[in-house]
Amino acid sequence: MAGDVAKPDYAKQDREYMEGPARPLEQFGSVLLTSSKFLNSAAMRDIYAQEGLRIDGPDVSAEREVGKAVKAFAELTDVAEVGANLEAEKQINPVFAAWLARRSLSDFTDDELEACAPGTLGRVLHDYLVRTGFDLNHSRKDLTPVDDYSFILKQRSMGHDLEHIVTGFEPNPIAEYAQIVCNLKSLHNFFSPAFAAEMTGMFGFIYSTAAMKVNLHYPQCMEAFMDASRWGAEMGDKMTRPLLVTDWRDFLHGTVEDARRDFNIQNVPPPGLWDWSAQILNT
Repeated sequence: MAGDVAKPDYAKQDREYMEGPARPLEQFGSVLLTSSKFLNSAAMRDIYAQEGLRIDGPDVSAEREVGKAVKAFAELTDVAEVGANLEAEKQINPVFAAWLARRSLSDFTDDELEACAPGTLGRVLHDYLVRTGFDLNHSRKDLTPVDDYSFILKQRSMGHDLEHIVTGFEPNPIAEYAQIVCNLKSLHNFFSPAFAAEMTGMFGFIYSTAAMKVNLHYPQCMEAFMDASRWGAEMGDKMTRPLLVTDWRDFLHGTVEDARRDFNIQNVPPPGLWDWSAQILNT
């Protein structure tokens, strides 16, 4: 009879269309295994989910969690592959090759910066470090550059505070995201895709987890987050080169405006624009 005919299981048909026929559990294996080394990493999955889904609080500092992410990325880095991509990049990018050849760290001393004349980038940096209590060597303290890649890792952390000064993206949560997007855009403009991806892994991590966290838990900040993202992207797109690829010693005795002209940095945000975000995020 017609009433005895089983009804089509549309949900099952849709699922099998999208996922393929159901398979017995033993075909999956006992651990997660995918074509993504990042998804295969329990450490990366844990820190990525935690940073994207957690609520900020004084019990867990953002800096500590970033350190966990750095470690997870380091464990997944194929140094030989990175080295090969780096060498290939040097062959096609003479500006990058020349910067690496100088291998000049921004390891400025307090005395060196204080000796710079008032109004220079060096003196502005000195006053900034005194005011904020930041340390140019705040991360990777034990890393001594022995090759191009380790130099990049060291210099990237040592130049961070200089980047905030030159772009005008101040040290508050929303401006930090603007700075990250600025770096993402300028680095991808400057490098080939494979090497740009290697140089921006942590930027992508911080920005994408922040987008989820802000949207879920701090919707009052989401409009500013999106404005800052646009601001950073537009600034990075116009820049002559990434902030990373710079010998900052060349700019210490000039003004901040001199540096901005060299990078073609435009539309610097007004001071204090997003200071209020520090009362809501990363507390």
